[in-house]
Amino acid sequence: MPARTGKDKRVLGWLGWAGADAIGRLALLTGGTALFSRLLSPRDFGVTALALTFVAVGAVFVGMPFEEALAQRKRLRRLHLQAALGVSCVVGGAVMIVSAALGWLLAR
Repeated sequence: MPARTGKDKRVLGWLGWAGADAIGRLALLTGGTALFSRLLSPRDFGVTALALTFVAVGAVFVGMPFEEALAQRKRLRRLHLQAALGVSCVVGGAVMIVSAALGWLLAR
C-alpha cells in the first residue's frame, strides 16, 4: 500500500471535518426539535417548525450558489467575496420580501 501524500491527508482531514460538521448539525437539529416539541404547544410548535423550514430553504438559495465556487478558486480576491456578498444580500432581501408578502396573504 503506497504512503499517503500531503494532499491525501488534507482531503481526508477535510472529509473528517465535513463529516463532523454534518453530524453536529444533525444532532443539534434533532435535540432542538425534541426540546421544543416538549416545551411548546402543538400549534406553536407546528407554526415554528413551518417558519424554520422556510428560513432553511431561503438560506439555501442565498448561500448555496457561492459556497463551492469560492471554495474551489485557486486565487480568491476581495472582489469575488464582495460580489458573492452583494448578490447574497440582494437574493436574501428578495426572499424576505416575497416571504412577507406570502405570509400576509396566507394569514388572511
